[in-house]
Amino acid sequence: MKPRKPISRLTNPKVLRQVDRGLLRRLLEKFSDFMRKREIELPPATKSRGDYDFTKLSKALLDDDNRPEQLLLALEAVGTMADVHGAEILQRNLIQECGEAEPGKKMVAADLALRAYLDDPEAFDSALMEKRVVDTRRYRCFIPAFGIDSQKADFGEEKMIAIEQELSKFFGQPEGGCEIFPSGQTSIVRWFVIIHGGTRRREPTFEKGERKHVEFHPETDDVVRINTATGEMWIHAKTKTESEAYRKSFGRHLLAEEEAFIRAGRLFTLQPLRTRGRAALHTTDIEGCPIESIELHEVEILLDSSNQTIWKMSSKNNIFDSLDRFGGIPNAGQIRSAKFVVKYEGSTKRTIVKIRLPADADYERDSDSEWIEVWLKKQKFRIEEPGTIEGITPNVEVVADAS
Repeated sequence: MKPRKPISRLTNPKVLRQVDRGLLRRLLEKFSDFMRKREIELPPATKSRGDYDFTKLSKALLDDDNRPEQLLLALEAVGTMADVHGAEILQRNLIQECGEAEPGKKMVAADLALRAYLDDPEAFDSALMEKRVVDTRRYRCFIPAFGIDSQKADFGEEKMIAIEQELSKFFGQPEGGCEIFPSGQTSIVRWFVIIHGGTRRREPTFEKGERKHVEFHPETDDVVRINTATGEMWIHAKTKTESEAYRKSFGRHLLAEEEAFIRAGRLFTLQPLRTRGRAALHTTDIEGCPIESIELHEVEILLDSSNQTIWKMSSKNNIFDSLDRFGGIPNAGQIRSAKFVVKYEGSTKRTIVKIRLPADADYERDSDSEWIEVWLKKQKFRIEEPGTIEGITPNVEVVADAS
């Protein structure tokens, strides 16, 4: 079984250098055998400039072949909470749990996440669940334009720096307004996390009896995931404008063509849920797949496109537990979205994946994507030759007459 790559701030050397040394050391002490085998010492408890090789540590944390599964889960969980939104939720949960005005000394987001993970696991798990509800990443798929050879993409450091500089200008902060760092790579997939300042905000503050205002760019992070085998680019961004900026900038610098990637218009079909029922959820015939089970918990069916009449079914358990008694999903209408609950072997927690026609996918954890895509292709949820938005009607399914 192949472990999954993390998308985590804690695999970035720059972030690792900023984390409280004592907390980072405590986290890694739990995996001292792994560190010892890689001939990596634990970080010193106190900080001094240039005293530790964080680049070597970063490479070890991204090592799929040897990294313990529990270390992967810890990296993903702490990385998820190590931003402004995660810190806000953690502060609230810790205050409620401790009954204090402040849960200890002031900390940066990554330190607060690490401390809570180590010292207050119940409060941390509660906060993580709350954040994942609203932070599930929605990916939109783009495919190579006609005549573009995606195999020629240049992922060199100079190209990444050029994209950073271009996007920094886009976000209105030419000097350091954007940072891009690779966060995992397999034989066919590359991930890039894009950290930048969001839309400028002006909010009132109240301190020591004075009312003031503070202006700032809230930190946000997006993801670009590129499948080098198929040429597909999957983009998670807060707005369509940001998504377009990433699409054009990556195309311009990786393949010397701004329009190298175009929006996919025919990527998914959910018809196997109707034609094959529960069998479409099976993963046992996928070699090496770490998925223990997949359940269908929600479907939306478009009954009448002219009036946008939608029929939605949801269940706290697998929908097929009920539908199998009535012959499965009714034949009327087009299944336009489905929510699946996925459980991995050796994990007590389940994650949610949502597929939307024609070419969108939501993941609670970015690292879910590769095995989910293998399953989608195996069970024929993927269309063999995806088309583009231009001139093609996305995913028109053939449906039986309801009468």
